Amino acid sequence: MRRFLLLIFCSFSFSALACLNEYRTLLDGSVEFKDVHMNVPYAREWTKKELDEKLHQLDTMYRRSGDDRMLSDYGVYLVYSGFYAEAKKIFQDIEQRKPGWYSSAANLGTTYELLGDNDSARYWIAKSLEINPGAHDSSEWIHLLILNAKIAAKNDANYFKTHRILNIDFGNELKPVCPPGISAASLRDQLLFQLNERINFAPAPDPVMAQLLFELGNLCAIVDDVKTASANYALAKQYGYTSELMDQRKERFDSMQSRAEAQDVSYNALKGYGPFLLGLGAFLVVLFSLGLFLFIRARRRSKI
Repeated sequence: MRRFLLLIFCSFSFSALACLNEYRTLLDGSVEFKDVHMNVPYAREWTKKELDEKLHQLDTMYRRSGDDRMLSDYGVYLVYSGFYAEAKKIFQDIEQRKPGWYSSAANLGTTYELLGDNDSARYWIAKSLEINPGAHDSSEWIHLLILNAKIAAKNDANYFKTHRILNIDFGNELKPVCPPGISAASLRDQLLFQLNERINFAPAPDPVMAQLLFELGNLCAIVDDVKTASANYALAKQYGYTSELMDQRKERFDSMQSRAEAQDVSYNALKGYGPFLLGLGAFLVVLFSLGLFLFIRARRRSKI
């Protein structure tokens, strides 16, 4: 009986802690109570002190071990610190000594892009793809498309208004549709990975980020929920994306999400009585269990 009552108490205690969800409206209009995670790119934030400490740590580790992995990571943090030319020399040195190493090829591609040399960047990103096509969640093909677009846009100011970087059309209706043969979930994950990597080095306005954030919004509408899609559309607008279709979708999705928000308000209002209802429920269960226990014991005694 004691174990039974303890089990009841624990089950109520754990249920009181598991409340990290909220109502979200899906693209089909239904409302789902789900995880609050939002698939929206975010920038990493380091202080100069943190970056300096990391550089010092990696430099010390490399001098002690001679491990080129430490040297490569040192170069990466030089990039994060804005020292692109210095980082390029390190990656070039590693590439000369260890040709065909994925890390140096990929890092050279990114560094050349940050230095404004998109042709060299495309060469090294293409080479890194040949070495390891599954790296970065198999998303580097998107990086290569971005570089192709940036090179094509060099002599065409309107390029990003007339061309799609991903070469994928999600339609012109209020509800985006993923073309046949494409996994919207996989594409969302790959695009999110690339945008999370890029957002630290691409302050707004930026036509590449702007267009790809719009596409991420379309994918999140299909895979996740309209609130996540709307958040990506808002970020796309901050980066300079202008589209009547995007505005119409965002307005529609915000309206759809209001249904979920209304349920959230009702849920939160009810949640205010949570401790009282939880305590009352536990008391009634314990009272019922105790009564059942006394009843069974009395029946047993009457038979003696």
